Amino acid sequence: VTGFTSQDAERLASDLTATLWGDESSVLREQPLFLSLTASIYAANGGLPRSQSELLRQSTVRLFEKWTNPAHGGVPLQSLLGCSEEDLLDGLAFIAEKFLGDERDDPLTRLGTLLAGFHRISGTVNPSEALEFVTERAGVLVSLAEDDYRFIHRQIEEYLAARHLTKVEEALGVGLGTRLKSNPDAWRVVTALRFEILLANLES
Repeated sequence: VTGFTSQDAERLASDLTATLWGDESSVLREQPLFLSLTASIYAANGGLPRSQSELLRQSTVRLFEKWTNPAHGGVPLQSLLGCSEEDLLDGLAFIAEKFLGDERDDPLTRLGTLLAGFHRISGTVNPSEALEFVTERAGVLVSLAEDDYRFIHRQIEEYLAARHLTKVEEALGVGLGTRLKSNPDAWRVVTALRFEILLANLES
């Protein structure tokens, strides 16, 4: 491993293996995409975040950084799209929450939601350029057919929806509680991630 002695590499590999097979990351460990992202985060930080929500946040940002990290020849997101990583995450969060709540599963409705979500970020962001970045470059979204977009993975979509709901949901999450009762399969993980995010906000 570049930059590590053989002993350091073995120690990191051992620690990462133990972390990945712990209970907290069990949801992520069987996905090749997340294994690669998790290994990258672990190598950069010498460990993994304590919460699944933060691991998912960092994993999503890693998808951006392949194209935006100047150290790797990338162009900063502010120069590329006119927004920060957190701004783009917020736009995607709006989109994810609407996607999960759309029981019609209509591609044209999702396309309208995408453009609206990117438009909300900033008046300087071109929604078409933002869509191209997150699909063709970062790969956070994929196009299954013409104008039919989905998130690359359900866990990323659920994290982003939870992120949005921490900012807009009614006091004490009453609205989310109603959704959870009516469709527990769609909102159970979102609810858990939302409380993780709220707890992290209180601790920071």
